[in-house]
Amino acid sequence: MSGDQHAVTPEAILQLGLGFWGSKTLLSAVELDLFSALAAAPLDTEALRQRLGLHQRSARDFFDALVALGLLERREKSRRILRSMGLLREERRGIPAKMYYSLDVDRLDAALGGATHDLTLREILTVYRVNLREISANAYRRAKEAGVEAEYIEYESLLEGDYLHCALCGDRISFGPGKRPKNLSFDHIVPIARGGPHIRSNIQLAHFGCNAAKCDKIISAK
Repeated sequence: MSGDQHAVTPEAILQLGLGFWGSKTLLSAVELDLFSALAAAPLDTEALRQRLGLHQRSARDFFDALVALGLLERREKSRRILRSMGLLREERRGIPAKMYYSLDVDRLDAALGGATHDLTLREILTVYRVNLREISANAYRRAKEAGVEAEYIEYESLLEGDYLHCALCGDRISFGPGKRPKNLSFDHIVPIARGGPHIRSNIQLAHFGCNAAKCDKIISAK
């Protein structure tokens, strides 16, 4: 065998023999109407599994296969949060390419010691965009069920400027939506429980803790 000849490998045969796997996975997704289920808004793994009627054991592997084929995009909220805090490093390498993750240990130690930076509006939107859409839809549904005047409001459109401030206490809002006192929430100035409408002019930003303390009272913005 001369030195300029390439070594014989089974790679081409394997690719040919296994090539139908990707096609079969795509056809299964189409038959399940998976892409239509995701057309309106992203869904988490469990919600998508229930929508398609898949068994718990097989659903995760099926979705992972679609992600690997580039047909779906997985958006991990925890990864986005770590990335926004500058704690997560990502690197794609190898053939086939794989994503490798590593934590910045020095920054993590500082964060655990309380030295986290406040999230900017851009970071909040990047990390919580899907959550904001879900909150918007749920708020509209609750208002309709309460029988008050209601219009669909995309809460993301209420976030303006470089930083956000609580209309009730006046302090800065530095965290995305959640159930902790300093998390972002959306307050009805005239509460729905008192007949307040679900319209843009009746909604203000507030810390979750301030909003909960206000309850069904009417408090002017500071």
